[in-house]
Amino acid sequence: MNILIIDDERYIVNYLASLIELKIKTEVSIQKAYSAQGALTILSETKIDLILLDIHMPGCTGLELAEKVKASWPRCHIIFLTAYDNFEYVYQANHFTSTAYLLKTESDETILEEINKHINSIQAESQTTMLLDDAQNKTKLLSHLLQQNILMEIVSGRDLNHMKNELQLMGSDFRLDLSKPVYIAYMAIHLRTVDEYQANLSTLTLSYLCLIEKLLDDSFKFSMLSLRHGCMLLFFQPDDGFRHAVQTELAFLKGFAEDLMNCSMTALHRNLNLVLYPKAAAWSYVSHTYYRLIQHLEMHNSKNKWPSSSVTVYEKKERAGVLPKLSSDAKGLTERRLQALSFCLYQNTPAEYYKFLDELAEECKRLKSMHSLDAIHIYLSISTTLISYISLYRMQEKLASCIAIYPLYHLAEFTNWEAAFHYLKEFSNHIFELLSANANAKNETVIRKLKDYIKEHLSEPLPLSTLSAIVNYNETYISRLFKQLTGMKLSEYIYQERVAKAKYLLSTGNDSMQAIAASAGFDSPQYFSLAFKKSVGISPSEYRRTHCRETTDYSR
Repeated sequence: MNILIIDDERYIVNYLASLIELKIKTEVSIQKAYSAQGALTILSETKIDLILLDIHMPGCTGLELAEKVKASWPRCHIIFLTAYDNFEYVYQANHFTSTAYLLKTESDETILEEINKHINSIQAESQTTMLLDDAQNKTKLLSHLLQQNILMEIVSGRDLNHMKNELQLMGSDFRLDLSKPVYIAYMAIHLRTVDEYQANLSTLTLSYLCLIEKLLDDSFKFSMLSLRHGCMLLFFQPDDGFRHAVQTELAFLKGFAEDLMNCSMTALHRNLNLVLYPKAAAWSYVSHTYYRLIQHLEMHNSKNKWPSSSVTVYEKKERAGVLPKLSSDAKGLTERRLQALSFCLYQNTPAEYYKFLDELAEECKRLKSMHSLDAIHIYLSISTTLISYISLYRMQEKLASCIAIYPLYHLAEFTNWEAAFHYLKEFSNHIFELLSANANAKNETVIRKLKDYIKEHLSEPLPLSTLSAIVNYNETYISRLFKQLTGMKLSEYIYQERVAKAKYLLSTGNDSMQAIAASAGFDSPQYFSLAFKKSVGISPSEYRRTHCRETTDYSR
């Protein structure tokens, strides 16, 4: 959750930041602005969930700034903080939704209570499923279905002029303008089985249509193309009124994507991966962009072993690589099982994978003969899937040290199908063990890299957006991962390291308080003194006099 504190008095901004870091239990990323222009710069690039805003500021009042914020981020919550107990201010502030009005003279407990109330409200909003009555549901789903053929033909590269003529003849309610560029995102929803998507197709589709519509809040028009296995291609075009927004189109869509991921997990109980193309593309370029997004997802997965849910922006430097080749035919139960097995391997769901492997093994055992073409087809299809997978993820060297690879394509090694599938199961065990070990190792590497960066850059601002870019993961994921593996919030760790460095400098040198504050990353000596005393129990000067030495080495 992103919080922005805005006040032209630095002391107040720093005090509130310190208060939130020490007392708020929810993982938050705090950004600071000391002017309306500074706030607008942050808001143009980052989605903010909650703003603590001074009403009386030079150049642009807090109320004027709130007008701009609400026009761009209508679901953003605002707490107005002011030294003026003025009814007119209260009256104007109450015109905005999701706002509160507090005097700066209120106690810390009152301010924290209000902040917690808004945090809980924001979290509750993200968990609320958007429900429509049956008539609205049917209309929305019908409109979606009518657009599927149009979108599919566009993705397939069909002549655009022909599509425009066809739309005119059909009188379709297709909302997007084929003469204007379009933003594209590829979304993969995690499913437990292949059949689950077909069994819940209408419900799943409608849930995401409603959720996306609610989160876009009329700022963008959109259409959604439903693909196979819970994958969807999303198309966005900014509404005419969006040109007055304080944030860029890409910043809005990135914030929307993060919200969509979080709501999917909390309200719909499904994880998803989403890749967003950073520029609006011409419709004639849609097909090419679509395949780039798929390639980006697979290749990025192979390098980083993405978490269960993630949002990223396509990077042009990524090169296309080998893609998993799933069977496009569904000829009978055998082909469905082969397709499902491949799907489960790429989804990294071992339990479902072994279920289909066992079913295919039983089918081969019933055929008995090692010369049965049907049985050979099954075995070689599985082998091909495994070979493609280990090639894509570059696992051959590690696997070769655990188990022989050549029996995948050399059936003469086996005297019966039972032995052949025993080998396939053992081979698969090694793959999933490597995946698990790689994920754990990568997570530990991410945490170590974050800690090293934080120690080396304590004198600089350390917003969550910067840290997420350092490890190439989204902000939500690194917050959860850090708390999961270290037992503390990322913001707590940064605060702890700043204080630890200050202790070291106080006990080993004679630098001024201003120099120590700057070196440890505190905005001012006053903020440093306040934060240090809250954390340690005594002032920096008292600590220096007592020479309480710490062993943390910051010289490296």
